[in-house]
Amino acid sequence: MLVVKYPSYKVVILDKLDYCSSLKNVSRALRLCGGDRVKFVKGGIRSFDLVLHVLNTERIDTVMHFAAQSHVDNSFNNSFEFTKTNIEGTHVLLEACRLAQNAIRRFLHVSSDEVYGESALGELNNDSNTEHATLLAPTNPYAASKAGAGLLVMAYGRSFNLPFIITRGNNIYGPNQYPEKAIPNFTILAKLGKKYLFTETDWRRGRTCTSTTRRPRLMSFYTKVKPHAFTT
Repeated sequence: MLVVKYPSYKVVILDKLDYCSSLKNVSRALRLCGGDRVKFVKGGIRSFDLVLHVLNTERIDTVMHFAAQSHVDNSFNNSFEFTKTNIEGTHVLLEACRLAQNAIRRFLHVSSDEVYGESALGELNNDSNTEHATLLAPTNPYAASKAGAGLLVMAYGRSFNLPFIITRGNNIYGPNQYPEKAIPNFTILAKLGKKYLFTETDWRRGRTCTSTTRRPRLMSFYTKVKPHAFTT
């Protein structure tokens, strides 16, 4: 955790506690550090007044933007929510950062490799699919909303000199992840001795899943670098 590795940091968590969220996931940090170094604020990023209030009262200088509707299957049935949260929410967050009393030193936007679209099997080893300059070609509402959000981040970097980093990683996973995601879903089914249907579409969407030995470049978040987008 950031608060353990960097004892001088204060972390403020803003989350609306949607269906896939739980306050239990950060209970250890809250218990160990208390309100002095870790604070939880319940709320959504589409609330401009709330976001600006948190930025100002907590004197935030670094924003790590993970908040998103992120399950691809859900985006086919409820695409408006993805546009509202992922695009409008990101825009609200960016505008609040622009108007915040404390200068934002770094804005980290966590995007997805889904913005590049699907790859044919023969293209899995083609590095051109992972370059910053690669054409964005989203093929589902979720990916389109993340691509749009990323473009807004770039625009604020260019128009208002907001120092930003965009990461476009493959599947992100960790402890207590909601089981609708692939890895926890696989794990639960394996423990129960059940089978999982792995379709051709799943494989084609895998793209960079074989590149697990590549070291993530999230470390660039802590260095003085020019605004850029990374695919890990």
